[in-house]
Amino acid sequence: MMSELPPSERPAAAPRRKGTSTLVFAVVLILIGVYLLFDNLGLLYFDFFYYLENWWALFLLIPAVAMLRSAWVAYQESGHQFTRMASRQLLGALALMVITVILLFDLDWGDYWPLFLIIAGVGVLIGKVAEE
Repeated sequence: MMSELPPSERPAAAPRRKGTSTLVFAVVLILIGVYLLFDNLGLLYFDFFYYLENWWALFLLIPAVAMLRSAWVAYQESGHQFTRMASRQLLGALALMVITVILLFDLDWGDYWPLFLIIAGVGVLIGKVAEE
């Protein structure tokens, strides 16, 4: 059984920025709410979503941004080297972004599916670099 280190010998925890992601989330919610309110009241001079067929696909960017942040944190914590965790998060975010763009602009999946092969190939290359 392993004994626990006394508090004086424990490694210090990495400092965390409290509230940064909460602040960003709050600001995004407020901006979306203001936009939708203005749209409902007819106060918009330019309707951004009028030109986008599937505007709801923008919500896929929320987990994509979270994955990019996780990839960045994993990259920094490993001494600026790609790890499996960092590469998986990065590739997942790229795949979600490609899906978002395809849905957002109502593009033909038949034309753009090779992008997923490219992302998979990049993943293999990053994995190879991470091993070395």
